[in-house]
Amino acid sequence: MAGSKTDSYESAVLELVFHNVVGTALAGLGLGTDIQPTGTAGSVYVSLHTADPGETGAHTGEVVVGAYAEYARIAVPRALASWTLTTPSPTKVANAAAVSYVQSTGPGSANVTHFGINKTLAGTGVGEMLYQGSLQSSLVVNVGVQPEFAIGALVVQES
Repeated sequence: MAGSKTDSYESAVLELVFHNVVGTALAGLGLGTDIQPTGTAGSVYVSLHTADPGETGAHTGEVVVGAYAEYARIAVPRALASWTLTTPSPTKVANAAAVSYVQSTGPGSANVTHFGINKTLAGTGVGEMLYQGSLQSSLVVNVGVQPEFAIGALVVQES
């Protein structure tokens, strides 16, 4: 028999990871104390992938510089203004503002099919991936293309 998270716990996890609101904690976990948000909100970092990173979060297919010379993960603040939380069931967050990358000047090309939400801005394939997902449709990045996720296009769901 398998268990699942409750809607309120799913919301608390997403609020802590994506909003980092002071005063919003995962109450009573571990020796009766709370898991608190950090004093400084910081950011999560959105990565682009040409293959499914999978549940291991191994950065499979993260776009490489040869395919898109200007590629770098994009920082998105952990804040209410950056992520819209929808509850209950399914409990999910979506980007509340467009997430835009630098326009490609070539010479390569990349067929982006997936995204990742990462803890760090560190180089391609480095750091812990928190969430991953597939795009509704693939995006070919070549000369003149500026990858961008419209508001609500990046959706992360707890289940």
